[in-house]
Amino acid sequence: MTYAQNVHTIHYMKFEWDENKNSENIRKHRIDFNDVVEIFHGPMIVNFDDRFNYNEERLIGVGHMKKMNTIAVFIEKDADVIRIISARKANKNETRRFKEEIKNRLG
Repeated sequence: MTYAQNVHTIHYMKFEWDENKNSENIRKHRIDFNDVVEIFHGPMIVNFDDRFNYNEERLIGVGHMKKMNTIAVFIEKDADVIRIISARKANKNETRRFKEEIKNRLG
């Protein structure tokens, strides 16, 4: 089995993902992980993903990219490496909560 991944470096962070997962994400959600990197440049709301026992500490982030709010599931492999697992467009409730939270935090 071939393991394909992609790595991007922005400022001090490196981003990686499995290319097969990226292809599946594009097919399913029409979002490319290459574009998801953008949400890490702006305000993000991040919470632990405790929906299941993944045997790793997954995070769910809500941020803005390409004129839409986006949900990204990722792990922090090291202090400077983020591995993107999946991404999709945020729904109306998630978008509303994101805007409210950003407003509360930024004033």
